[in-house]
Amino acid sequence: MAIIQNNITRDDVDNLFIDIEITPQNQKISSAEELLETCKITTFPVNLNTILNHLNLSVEELTLTNELSGSLDVINKKICLEKSHSQTRKNFTIAHELGHFCLHQEVADKFEDKIFFRSSVTDEHEFQANNFAGELLMPKDEFLKQIKAGNKTIQKLADYFNVSTLAVRVRAKQLNLTGHGL
Repeated sequence: MAIIQNNITRDDVDNLFIDIEITPQNQKISSAEELLETCKITTFPVNLNTILNHLNLSVEELTLTNELSGSLDVINKKICLEKSHSQTRKNFTIAHELGHFCLHQEVADKFEDKIFFRSSVTDEHEFQANNFAGELLMPKDEFLKQIKAGNKTIQKLADYFNVSTLAVRVRAKQLNLTGHGL
């Protein structure tokens, strides 16, 4: 039932929404750091479900074909993962697809990521999505904080961030860190 009031002035209508903060639904996020901040994530390992819920993305685990590790359907806001992969691999794949979602929505509606493609990245978008994933799961400040706290081995860092040892090695290299098997 609608109630109609005819004693509302134009000034009342103009001032009706003054104190309401309107946040755009499709907020553009341009970095992993910005995504973590937007989702108020300060503990590790990163809770990817918090991010997925914030972005209204769903995840489905399937048996993928053509050596795919994951895919992103931007239109349907859905990430598909290879169900046989380890949880640490799935975490990186989700973070990688989040990179595509945040950085490359204007480029394509779908992204498919091959299992072995990450080791020799030649495509700029794949390179950016990989960097985004590393920065999202292992932010620089937290990575350095953990090393300073004594978690200096690849395995300890991998366990802390819930990523693979390869992901830790790559992130350490990005941060120009050496030693302890890095």
